[in-house]
Amino acid sequence: TALEKFNDGLIDGNELYRISIQNNCFYPNAWPSILSDRLEYDLLNVARGGDANSASAKRFVCEFDEKNPVDLSKYESVTVLWLLSDPFRFSFYVNHQLRSWHASSTDEIIKWYTIDVHKTDLDGWLETKFYLKSVENYCKINNFKFLYGSAFTDIGPLNDIYTSPNNIHNHEYPPCLKISAYLNAKRYWAHCGHPNAQGHIKIAESLYDMLKKNFKGMV
Repeated sequence: TALEKFNDGLIDGNELYRISIQNNCFYPNAWPSILSDRLEYDLLNVARGGDANSASAKRFVCEFDEKNPVDLSKYESVTVLWLLSDPFRFSFYVNHQLRSWHASSTDEIIKWYTIDVHKTDLDGWLETKFYLKSVENYCKINNFKFLYGSAFTDIGPLNDIYTSPNNIHNHEYPPCLKISAYLNAKRYWAHCGHPNAQGHIKIAESLYDMLKKNFKGMV
């Protein structure tokens, strides 16, 4: 397996992550599936590993476009939960498919992006704010309930430029500005630097408790 190759030093962490995404290894037992089971909700997961926030927003809006075969009319209510990714990723359509890049990539496009566009950390958060508000308004128009938070990046800088009652972190004391903060032990983390099976269970349990406590009308 890919994990055995990683442990034997035959591939590095980046290759292990790429293989995991390609084979959809994260999805069947990831926190969205666990959380939806706890809530007894049907799950429609349009997330992709490594997505920029802009790519997530584009995919979400297109996924639920009226021309798309996904039929939501059978549901009395729809709740959208979006955990934001790193604000320093960006996306474009390439050969009719969404592709995301991170500022740490060595691709040539990153060189010009960071030189000509991405001047400060705030730029990434302003981009995130735009896509966040776009999805938030899209949900409002379609009568979807909407909640958001941050997965692995401290959401504090975003809170400084945008406040919303839909931010799940606004209801925690002491403030927990990213979901990964709940993974406070090594046993929750995999070799690739992402949550392992125990970590995804912990995330789902934390979200379940948070939602049931603070958003009774939303879930």
